[in-house]
Amino acid sequence: MIQPRQVAPNPDTWETGTLDFMDLLEQLRPPWMRRGSCRDHSELTWFPEHGAPGNPTAAAIAICRLCLVRTDCLTYAVDRPELRGIWGGESERGRERLRGHAR
Repeated sequence: MIQPRQVAPNPDTWETGTLDFMDLLEQLRPPWMRRGSCRDHSELTWFPEHGAPGNPTAAAIAICRLCLVRTDCLTYAVDRPELRGIWGGESERGRERLRGHAR
């Protein structure tokens, strides 16, 4: 089990001097995630409802096309088949096709 690390108390962020769960998750994220274009958009953009009218994935894919960390994001998602939603400009189905070609 991962234990929160002790940090110097900071009255602006922590009351107890330990990281909470969300802070711990943030530290475990790959550094490229902090630079992704997705950070400026709602989570709903990346996890569109199935059966929504029109092309609900088009907005996410368009944002990904211009993202500086798209390759890192797509590689991360292709290596993790359990991930859902749009990653690196590809849907779950698109990433599954890429996994099939990599074999």
